[in-house]
Amino acid sequence: MATLRELKTKWQIRYYDGSRSPKETTDSIDKGQYTEAEAQSEAEYRQQMYDRGRYDPWTQAEPGAAARVGDDPTLKELAELYVEEKRQAGRRGEAGGWTENTYHSDAPILKDFARKTGSSLQASRLRTSHIRSFVYQDQLANATRRGYHRRVRAMLQWAERKGLVPDPPDMPPPPKKQKTLTEVITEAELEEICAAHRSIQYTTIRHSLMWRFLFYQGLRPGEAYDLRIGNVYWDEGRLQIGDHTKGVRQKSGDESLIPLLPPGRFFLRPFLERELWGEGPPPTSPDARAFGAGPGARRPSSSFKRAVRAAADDDENSITEERAERMSMYTLRHSCATHWLREGKALIWVNRLLRHSQVQTTMEYVHLAGVDLQEMG
Repeated sequence: MATLRELKTKWQIRYYDGSRSPKETTDSIDKGQYTEAEAQSEAEYRQQMYDRGRYDPWTQAEPGAAARVGDDPTLKELAELYVEEKRQAGRRGEAGGWTENTYHSDAPILKDFARKTGSSLQASRLRTSHIRSFVYQDQLANATRRGYHRRVRAMLQWAERKGLVPDPPDMPPPPKKQKTLTEVITEAELEEICAAHRSIQYTTIRHSLMWRFLFYQGLRPGEAYDLRIGNVYWDEGRLQIGDHTKGVRQKSGDESLIPLLPPGRFFLRPFLERELWGEGPPPTSPDARAFGAGPGARRPSSSFKRAVRAAADDDENSITEERAERMSMYTLRHSCATHWLREGKALIWVNRLLRHSQVQTTMEYVHLAGVDLQEMG
């Protein structure tokens, strides 16, 4: 029978089964995420799962997680347990859980860390030097190193909370963030890129339409990939970014409503009426992706890089090879901020369109020459 006990920062769930050895075991859930009533309900749910043979608190961290390893797991066991728990938490919509996209991007990195460090190495024998060797690989870009550092640190912090690695090694210092000014483009330069895209991949217009949509709406590329038909409120002229019911989250983890601007409506419409390019009737399921991209699809990003390089090769275009090297699809989000400010929109309006928690963050996205600021003043 599961009973609930209140600790300082957690709710502890205690299980008793006279046929087991030991007869008692416990697990815990964060008080910051559960009220007492919710914690009691979760305890009853887990007991029901145990009674049905679908959860074993003696060997699993939580329902759906991989079997809990021994007191001193190997790095391989630790990584597998961590990524599966984060994935299951995401499926249940819990804060801190992973979306499927995050799982597909982060799980291989942590499993690669275990493999390169030594899959059979006991976690208790992990040293700072092991982490440093993995994070500071010569072939990695600095931004990639920072991502590796963040993921390994999160896994070890989790392992310490779980008691799997009571005394984890100190993390090496994180790679210093290199402050670089992301390139931005104008409407005319975007059209140069789209024209270059037509010249090298003339059979499809989907990607260039999507780039134009991002230029005016300012969505992050991942948010565009995850935008669902049911989150486009066409008649109201709004977009919902993030949807917990579908396991889709924006960067902040919350849900936001932003205006669907006239240029955005123009470039989004063809995706909602897909028979325009001979792909059959438009999608009707509210869960269908508006841009038709499946999980993990990143082809529009690679197409953008190819199109930018092609545009830079044309001497008649204003995009140079040096600028092209600094461009990615995220360039479109930065360009959106600059474009609308030049069009006379207030800074706070742009801030809310981009959904930054602080105006200072929006200012970092603004790439205006001094003459532009003087004209705006």
